[in-house]
Amino acid sequence: MKIQYATQYSARTNTVANKEAASFKDFFENELADMRVSEIKDGKTFIPSSFRALERTAENVKAISIAVFDIDQKPEDDIIGLEEIEDVCLDLGYEHAVCTSFSNTADCPRFRLLIPFNQPAYPEEYPFLMSALVEDFDDFLDGRFSKVLDRCWKNEVSRCYFTFTVHPERLNGSISFYNPGHPADVLDLKMRQSTYGQDFDYAQPSKPRKTGGTAAGAKGRSYELNRLLGAMFRGSTEEQIAKRLLEHDQTTPGFGYFADHEYSRNRPRAGENQAQASLRSCRAFVKSHISWLRRKTQTDFKIVNCRGENRGAVPQHDAVIQVFKAEHTTKNGKESAKLSCKIVSGDHAGAIFWHTLFGAGYSDSAIKVSKEMAERASIATKQEINSIQDMIKLSGKIVKARIKRRPGTNGFPDQNEIGNIYIE
Repeated sequence: MKIQYATQYSARTNTVANKEAASFKDFFENELADMRVSEIKDGKTFIPSSFRALERTAENVKAISIAVFDIDQKPEDDIIGLEEIEDVCLDLGYEHAVCTSFSNTADCPRFRLLIPFNQPAYPEEYPFLMSALVEDFDDFLDGRFSKVLDRCWKNEVSRCYFTFTVHPERLNGSISFYNPGHPADVLDLKMRQSTYGQDFDYAQPSKPRKTGGTAAGAKGRSYELNRLLGAMFRGSTEEQIAKRLLEHDQTTPGFGYFADHEYSRNRPRAGENQAQASLRSCRAFVKSHISWLRRKTQTDFKIVNCRGENRGAVPQHDAVIQVFKAEHTTKNGKESAKLSCKIVSGDHAGAIFWHTLFGAGYSDSAIKVSKEMAERASIATKQEINSIQDMIKLSGKIVKARIKRRPGTNGFPDQNEIGNIYIE
């Protein structure tokens, strides 16, 4: 989409010049890519709006093409880093640009986040669009985003912003960059009719977010849900994780995170009841957070061919393993399956260890853990594994797994075992 905006040669004038860029990337390259070094805060500014008359007043604004958020945090705030903002934008898939501001320092980043709209936004719908975006970013950042924003995001449609201007003593940490993606969907954001953040008191940046009367705060609830998600990551499907998180959310006193109408996406849409809306919201939560985890936990799974040997226990880590032998035994009424495994990736490639799964005759907890691992092995290897005996089908198979180091007892050395089998 073409980006219609305006510029001024100085913030000290109200006279504007309407401009047009063929794309948001072109806008970035024209206005924000080049650094200007100055000891004083002056020079060219841009306005993410187009004007009917060439005077910078709200009444003259015709339409807005870009959402601009001014992150104006202080050292005592819960600092949001540039990388964190970029992560959220990538998770949400937004095309965006980030540009540090004149007051930016390496220890306390101050910057602007720009997200283009997919069509011109009119002044009367602008507050709803911005509230919906702030709500989404607050969800990812546990309510920290809105607390460090300059209040201009609410309704100042004629606000001007300096181009990439840097003080000569604050060059360290100054940056301006662009990432591709999709623009913010005006109709989708508007339909949410979000007013989130419009009533926040920015004179008290530590004010907590409303939580719809629940006992746990937004930060506490999302932290706990993220903890559960992280524990199931790679070992469960997205649908399994969503089911577990929703169950926890609905059965834990004081939670109700996915039914809290303070978050507009939790409100039922046309034809939905609350249960369906909560499930949809939970699935979106899981999908976006898994995307973030995948980028943050990149592991080298490159296969390394080398001779296997018993080196003793290796540190806990993620790796590719080969099950080179699988045996099923029944003794004294007790059923088990022993897997002989070799690590075939990373620094510990070649190390051999053994893992035992337990069936009939053992404790309920041991059987439950073994059954869950067998189910994950079935998904990971695309083998039909319905019992402990079927684990012999893993012989010769290669899977990604968490290698766990179990402390030795009664004088025996530490041992490795499979902590989890990854299904992705």
